[in-house]
Amino acid sequence: MAERRLGDLKGKIGALRISDDADLNFEQVAKYWNEATKHTIASGTLARRNSCIKNLSEFFKDTSRTGAAQLRPRPSLTNWTR
Repeated sequence: MAERRLGDLKGKIGALRISDDADLNFEQVAKYWNEATKHTIASGTLARRNSCIKNLSEFFKDTSRTGAAQLRPRPSLTNWTR
């Protein structure tokens, strides 16, 4: 089953195409996500998301979607269970 799922994922990845959207910044992606999901959440959740997006946008202002893959969390954040 895992091999089938991996094959499905590889097929989807192989079907990806580079477009103008490939270089979206954090705020653009977050707003697109908000628009796509706002009908499924409460108004308070949407307001909280917007606040988080506003605050995080400053941190990610110079990072495109393609550049986000280069970001690495601090080891102290990834090894919290140890």
